[in-house]
Amino acid sequence: AGPAIILGLTISPVTGVLVAGAYILYHAIENYFLIPRIYGNRLRLSDLVVLVSLIAAGTLGGIVGAIMILPLVASYPIVERIWLAEYLGKGVVRRHGHKVDARPPVAKAREEVSMPAPRFT
Repeated sequence: AGPAIILGLTISPVTGVLVAGAYILYHAIENYFLIPRIYGNRLRLSDLVVLVSLIAAGTLGGIVGAIMILPLVASYPIVERIWLAEYLGKGVVRRHGHKVDARPPVAKAREEVSMPAPRFT
């Protein structure tokens, strides 16, 4: 942005201000409309959740927080389905549209291992 604004200022102060305004407008549209929509569609999150998470994580954790927040927010439904179903109750998880199987993964694995092998005749 800096070199373009300086180049615009060499033409006239009005051109420099217009170039700076164009950059500000472009970045505002990109940061508040395009990025939340793209990440939201890809991660199946609402635009508002993406925008609020990025703003909160960027404010609290800086660049590292902003980079790490979207995978954490996107993984919440998985955590809810696997670990919180037992504590929240099956009705809560069903209302969110998840398939409920509150058994721990170890119990499911034991059942799969203890099943008898199929017989071929």
